[in-house]
Amino acid sequence: MGPPVHQELLRRVASWIVRWRLSSLQRRPPALPGGAELRLEASDDPVWQGALGLAVWPAAPPLCRHLLRRSGGCMAGERVLELGSGTGVVGLFAAALGAATVLTDCRPAGPRGAAVLERLRSNAEANAALCAVAPELLELEWGHHEQQQAVASRGPFSLLLGSDVTYRPASHAALLAAAARVCECPEAGGSRPPPLLLAHHSWGTALPSMLGLPDGPLEHLRKTAHDGGWSFEEVDRESTVSIIQLERRQ
Repeated sequence: MGPPVHQELLRRVASWIVRWRLSSLQRRPPALPGGAELRLEASDDPVWQGALGLAVWPAAPPLCRHLLRRSGGCMAGERVLELGSGTGVVGLFAAALGAATVLTDCRPAGPRGAAVLERLRSNAEANAALCAVAPELLELEWGHHEQQQAVASRGPFSLLLGSDVTYRPASHAALLAAAARVCECPEAGGSRPPPLLLAHHSWGTALPSMLGLPDGPLEHLRKTAHDGGWSFEEVDRESTVSIIQLERRQ
């Protein structure tokens, strides 16, 4: 028996809204310094396909451009972890700039749960030739102790990344807790914890920001970070996308 009629209708409406909104946003990542571009398989209808991680979301390209400016086009020597990789855009971009990169995501609930990790693996393989060090891929559900330990064992990391992972305020505490746990490896010793760069997209127009109106999810992230012992700084901005750098206070 299929889903109730009202659930199917809501799914169709949500699918249409997301497709319409995504179609109006620039989601193509920038070219690499040598002119090459990432080869990505992604969905323009992630709601209908049953997994939001199958799409390229609008905060990813600004974070890629920020990495270009921040690194001068070379991330060789960096060891980078991406949280909530989805299609892998940002992590693969960092890998193509020379970083040793670990991509992570979870298996969302539902019949298409495995599709996110399968798509992530496929995109990593498709871009392997652009990367000096082949990206690693690990399953990571925030709060899952064994998975967090497995990721931590690949450290120590010099930089953590995440794009479009802040839209649900209810997930902010788990995100920051996971970011702290995956940096707890013996090899790190007493070294300074790595910064966490998050690209947050304000789902709306630029008008609220221009009027000085607060972004609810972003303010919630700020408070959660402060309460959890993280510093919080907006280090870059493109229209409705904020690049936030968070660092654990020692």
